[in-house]
Amino acid sequence: MERRAGVKISSLKKILASALVLLGIVLISFPYLEEAFSRYWQKRLLSEWNKNLKQIEVVPIETEDESLLSPGGEILGVLKINSINLSLPVLSGLNQANLKVGVSWLEDSAPVESDKGNTILAGHRGRSYSRLLNRLGEVNTGDKVVVETKNGVFAFRVFNKKIVPPKDTSLLLPTKDKVLTIVTCHPAIKPTHRLIIQAEPEKEGG
Repeated sequence: MERRAGVKISSLKKILASALVLLGIVLISFPYLEEAFSRYWQKRLLSEWNKNLKQIEVVPIETEDESLLSPGGEILGVLKINSINLSLPVLSGLNQANLKVGVSWLEDSAPVESDKGNTILAGHRGRSYSRLLNRLGEVNTGDKVVVETKNGVFAFRVFNKKIVPPKDTSLLLPTKDKVLTIVTCHPAIKPTHRLIIQAEPEKEGG
């Protein structure tokens, strides 16, 4: 009986050890799997937008996957900044899933298409180079920013770049003139502040 009990305990130890090793591998791999899944969704949404843009309609995000990694809402357009080789879907709804694949439009702010008001787009900075808004800090005054929507292509020029503490919301307030505000965390790792880029409509011939 003692031998059998000893064998059972030994087997349980081996199973437990194997389970712990497997759990460790999963935990180590999860950030990479999460990023790969987010990249998949980003490419899929941009593809859906490009495919449906000719129909001049907002593209709904359809998914049966209700995990935290799957975005939801609508694709409102695409944010493009050529100076940092950026092209990200603009999504309705500010949540972690959407921020992992693109930028979210703050619904209390002005629509991109409006002639006046502050349009606010919020996004994350990925840890790897060029991931999401990781390179936003490289944008300089005068750089061109484009937002493509179902109603057309809206071009802006950066006029303000600022790093502020989280409690400073002065640049997020409504404005009389048309302003595009892009907000992200700063620095990319262990952020303590916010990086804010502001752009104004590009003048004709600009």
